[in-house]
Amino acid sequence: SLGGTHNLEWWKFSDVVNRLLSELGIDPQAMRREMTFEYGRDAPNSPAMWFDADTYEESRLIPNFSLRNHLTREQIDQIPISVEGRKSLLRLYSGDISHSKLSEAELETLLSEISYPDFLREYAGLTEDAVQLFDKDQHGSYGLEMRALSAAEAIWEGYPGAHLFGRDWEVEDFQYPVAMWPDGNASLARLLVAKLIPEVAPEADALNIAAANFDYSLLDQSANNVRLRLNATVVNTENTETGVSVTYASSGKIHRVTAKHSVLACYHSIIPHLCPSIPEAQKDALKYQVKMPLVLTNVLIRNRDALDKLGIDAISCPGRLHGRLFLFQGIHTGGYESKGDAVSLVFWGSISPPEDAIDIRSQLRGSRQKLLDLSLEDFEREVRTVLDELLGPAGFDVTEDVLAITVNRWPHGYAYEYMQLWDPEWAPGEAPHEIARQRFDSISIANADAGASAYTHVAIDQAYRAITELSELSQNAEKL
Repeated sequence: SLGGTHNLEWWKFSDVVNRLLSELGIDPQAMRREMTFEYGRDAPNSPAMWFDADTYEESRLIPNFSLRNHLTREQIDQIPISVEGRKSLLRLYSGDISHSKLSEAELETLLSEISYPDFLREYAGLTEDAVQLFDKDQHGSYGLEMRALSAAEAIWEGYPGAHLFGRDWEVEDFQYPVAMWPDGNASLARLLVAKLIPEVAPEADALNIAAANFDYSLLDQSANNVRLRLNATVVNTENTETGVSVTYASSGKIHRVTAKHSVLACYHSIIPHLCPSIPEAQKDALKYQVKMPLVLTNVLIRNRDALDKLGIDAISCPGRLHGRLFLFQGIHTGGYESKGDAVSLVFWGSISPPEDAIDIRSQLRGSRQKLLDLSLEDFEREVRTVLDELLGPAGFDVTEDVLAITVNRWPHGYAYEYMQLWDPEWAPGEAPHEIARQRFDSISIANADAGASAYTHVAIDQAYRAITELSELSQNAEKL
């Protein structure tokens, strides 16, 4: 089941990342050949959009429907919103609106300084019920409500708007050829562990890692060159005259270890609490980035018959708690093979922030709090309601066909990436994440936050940078 980071965007990899993956025996393109999962672009009627009765007063599934495609009059006429709302959408998608020509610079300024929903209201004339359709469409990709995105950012993602100013609106087929393991990038972490401590999993390699057995009792042996201590939560780290001290809690006791150097590889906003002596300016920079909360609710169902009958495997749900759901099947990498008829559905997205949360950080914190306030019963009730109404007409029995539900809350999910509406453009070296990741004597900082980008390869690059900093520090010390 999905619960955290799970993509390898291999076409973005640096030489550092490619060298690491090669050393671990990972071939992303070979993994691609063992996958059929395409984020719900395989079924004949996908992507689809489903309108629930609670929100739209009737239940309606519209096949082959995406707000990023050129919607036809026939498709728009099926949307269960007001007549005026449908008319406003038709004007937008038909291009029956023309604004005065602007220079590229003028248009760029306009689009970067207005939210996409406000752009739709002011320049496309959309009604409120039409604008609402877009609200959750980036919950999974950005981890944000659409009101947090500028018009330019939304248009970069393929949404309509530039054509209203005489620019081309090119709708490309969905292409996101990621490589993936069935357990996400946990397999990458396991391969790293197997490389560092071979005795833990002597038979493990990139071809069998998802199913390989690990002997966790061998992680923390005094004879190891590398020791990994599980269930040991660091609560403090400080520089000393001879290096660093690290205090951690384990089994109800507090322990302290010392070393020449350490790397803080955790999300930025917690670092000032772990290392209180860090400079104030660096603390402020560390606090600037707020993680984007996400939720992935995995539902094991008896079979995919109802989905096949409807011809769908990816559905947007603009009126529900989760903005989107996918059929998660077809990932036979790392030696994993699914058995039997049961399949997994992934309800993917984030929780809409409170309406009165205006700035981006208030939105993220408000969304996180709403996520944590929901109980398992809340999620189960939501999932069963959706599946009953969506798949029930195709023969799905929500009482008998739901086999298991796992809610993976990811309250501190994506690393914060700078947004046009909320962040200025900093000079090189002056952005918060660049100040935040500066080495503090013998303590280096590494994580995806340090790269201000929510990708595994960014975290690897930042780890390499942090270790390089400490290596150079040691070399300089030896010369003194």
